[in-house]
Amino acid sequence: MASHLLAVALVMCLSSTAQAKTDVSSPHHITIAKSSVEQALKTLAQQTGVQLLFPFDLVKTLQAEPLRGDYTVMQALDILLKDTGLSGSLTDSGVITISQIDLNSNGKGKDDMNIKTKKSLLATLIAFFATGAVTQGVMAQDDGQSAKKQQIDEIIVTAQKREQKLIDVPISISAISGEALDDAGIQDITDLSYAVPSFSTVDVGPGLTVFAIRGVGNIRGSSPTIGVYLDDIPASMNTLQSLDLQVVDLKRAEVLKGPQGTLYGQGSMGGTVRYITNDPSFEGVEGRVTLSAFDTHKGSNSERMTGFVNIPLIDETLAFRVSGTYKDESGWIDQPTANLEDINDNDLSNIRIEGLWQALDEFAIRGTAIRHRNDFGALNIVNTTPLEKSNFQRAVFPNEAGARGYSDYDLYNLTLDYDFGSATLTSSSSWVDQSSRIDESQFAEFTFGSLEALSVNLDKTAESFTQDVRLTSNDSSGSSALDWTVGVFYSDLTTTRSNNFWLAINNGAPANLGVARIDFGSKSIAYYADASYSVTDQLTIGLGGRYFKDDKTQLSFSGAELGILREGSFDDFSSRVYFSYAFTDNINTYFNVSEGFRSGGFNTLGAPDYDPEQILAYELGIKSTLLDKRLQANLAVFYSEYDDYLTTNQIVSGTALVTVTANVGEALIEGVEWSLDWVVTDQLSVGFNGAITNAEFTRIDSMSPSPTNIDGDYLPFIPKYGYSFNASYGFEWSDSVLGGFRLSYNREGQNSVTDRGSSFVPSTYVNEPFGFLDAQLSAQFQSVSVELFGQNILDEDKLVGVSVSRETPQARPRSLGIRLSYDF
Repeated sequence: MASHLLAVALVMCLSSTAQAKTDVSSPHHITIAKSSVEQALKTLAQQTGVQLLFPFDLVKTLQAEPLRGDYTVMQALDILLKDTGLSGSLTDSGVITISQIDLNSNGKGKDDMNIKTKKSLLATLIAFFATGAVTQGVMAQDDGQSAKKQQIDEIIVTAQKREQKLIDVPISISAISGEALDDAGIQDITDLSYAVPSFSTVDVGPGLTVFAIRGVGNIRGSSPTIGVYLDDIPASMNTLQSLDLQVVDLKRAEVLKGPQGTLYGQGSMGGTVRYITNDPSFEGVEGRVTLSAFDTHKGSNSERMTGFVNIPLIDETLAFRVSGTYKDESGWIDQPTANLEDINDNDLSNIRIEGLWQALDEFAIRGTAIRHRNDFGALNIVNTTPLEKSNFQRAVFPNEAGARGYSDYDLYNLTLDYDFGSATLTSSSSWVDQSSRIDESQFAEFTFGSLEALSVNLDKTAESFTQDVRLTSNDSSGSSALDWTVGVFYSDLTTTRSNNFWLAINNGAPANLGVARIDFGSKSIAYYADASYSVTDQLTIGLGGRYFKDDKTQLSFSGAELGILREGSFDDFSSRVYFSYAFTDNINTYFNVSEGFRSGGFNTLGAPDYDPEQILAYELGIKSTLLDKRLQANLAVFYSEYDDYLTTNQIVSGTALVTVTANVGEALIEGVEWSLDWVVTDQLSVGFNGAITNAEFTRIDSMSPSPTNIDGDYLPFIPKYGYSFNASYGFEWSDSVLGGFRLSYNREGQNSVTDRGSSFVPSTYVNEPFGFLDAQLSAQFQSVSVELFGQNILDEDKLVGVSVSRETPQARPRSLGIRLSYDF
């Protein structure tokens, strides 16, 4: 009883010296990402000005739900503390205390602090009162220490098909929360690559992006080397064709480095990129609308509009979430001979609808539908110098404009989750229908003497059905030392590619050589399992495996090969072994050995089939959070042996030399990557990450007449280094208006491609290092935010890719604009 009175007395003394009490009955606009309860309470205090008092021991392992909208403080607390066993109560002094919920003998809820909680709160009050440090904010008792300062948010990831702390996952992962994506102005996967070490992209145009992670980014072959996923939905069709996913209303983005063959299959030799969307919420209507307008140097004005809305229809049972993107973006590349400017413009619309039906407490049904349409002019290709002119010249029809292109897709997914208590059964069914057309004369020009040949109107279609069924262990109590996942994955993919070929001599009248069409088919099935066992509280060991079988067909329609059918079957068993050792709760080291696999395929013109590729990768890394969770430092070294590398080779067909895809030999990839994030002060935070990669051929098989590469050649399209620096500073424009300034610089090193087989003179094509400087200045008024932004402020015009044809992508020049957002 005495301790009760003393605690109340101290609270009263505290209130007598505190600032004016916050009105807890009035709504505040609150935006809190999914995070730990500790961080969520701190953010709530900062955004509302209320004083919160809680024992750190009670909240340090709990997770809070996300929150966005207008709520009173007590309403917000009810949502954040849902299912945590905690509740908040308001004292007469205006301080809100967090305590455990106990049940009395009648089974009714009653807020009461146990003895440990009372002592913790009492110790906090005594320490707080004794210092005289009375400020509005949050007071967290941690083993008798004073209140914690601002820290780096802890991110929960699902890279291994279960929720885990990022620091506990024994692979290198870059995870960026949805809020951080917005703050950094990341609009697409190319922007994302600049913020992630060992990840590079070349944006050729809508739906045509080349990915590379840790030296793996081969564009040859019929299947991807980098997996791209939206939730559980595969979004990459082949090496150059993937869905143009939009970075809108995401919970987070995850980039997994190194082979992910056991859990993500044959399309993830180099790694996997995952977009995780926000689930529909039952907590209330909320949303955001963002309008952007910007001007591009050498281009014109552009507009973007994005937004989302969450709509609960039946309490705790049915909710929908709708997000949308509209872009009307100008180009910047000109075609002077046709008197055309800004030919690479695009007009994009994307609508995503997600629904959640909580049919039973243990059974949830989620559905997703996306309609994506993008009409564009030309690709982001320049082929004449000087580069600052950003000009494109056609080989044939030099005075005419090319046909406009499009990149469209429709996507549907149905995911079922049933919680058995000890395990969760998940079924994810996805359907994708994609179609595109581009004017390939921009990057398919071949010149020899007076001959100029090109293909125009390249049409592609892809239809895909995938089914993933898995059973994952649950251990919410943390009492079990074993975690496991078992599953089966089925895929049925059909793609069609058709080309219109033309031939011209000395820029004369072009002659049509006809249409070539190739139909690809792939039906595959995989069985996979992954398990980890905690030998001690510090040491965890794990093992994974995946058996994969792929039946492929190719039907060619062109000239003498009309109706030629090729068939083949490829199979593989990929494995993974890993361990992690936690020196402390904040320092974890790991060692991972994993295998990757990619199916073989077929050539045309009667050339032999090509075999699958394999990679064996070793990784040693350390993850840490230091300086009272103000500094996050990660370091990893990697070493990979790449076998049966696919590239081009020339063979004799009849009396002619033809270029085909072939397995040429072996390559070695090694490197180091790092990431540092430091909260320097409560206002200033900085980040620095990067990677250095060495990737070269170590053995080339003997072939006739000559392969594209020889021993010692550098792997094509792989930058030798890359790094990114960013700094964010938060301040107040006034008592009611928050401000922020962010600056980032991203630089990527030289990469090259060597061609010794498909041209008459061996050549190496190199692009120089390039870098982009971006900045944002913002002001936050209650529900409205205003941001001035600049991208590529230094107006970098170097090529961002390299090509044998000398027709290479260029990034958007300097763009300056304004962005307005409204939250409701």
